[in-house]
Amino acid sequence: YLRGNSESFRQQYVGDSLSCDNGIAEIEVKNKFRVGDRLEVIHPSGNSVIELKEMKSPEGEILNVAPGSGHHVCIPLQGDLVNGMLARFV
Repeated sequence: YLRGNSESFRQQYVGDSLSCDNGIAEIEVKNKFRVGDRLEVIHPSGNSVIELKEMKSPEGEILNVAPGSGHHVCIPLQGDLVNGMLARFV
């Protein structure tokens, strides 16, 4: 109550889901995140938490880090989560 936020569930907004096709979502990156991060997918159909196990560029190159704003990456996401947001647990 003193700080106005939860100490155990702090998150940083990292991107938006632009499209989903066959379990792969294209993400417009807003802040840096990497393979191994725990991410919360925030969507009107419901939120879910995933551990990011793999990531590729739109051209198919394997990536370990989404460097930040201005980049697009592709990650596996179950369901049609177009227009969802991603947040990284910090």
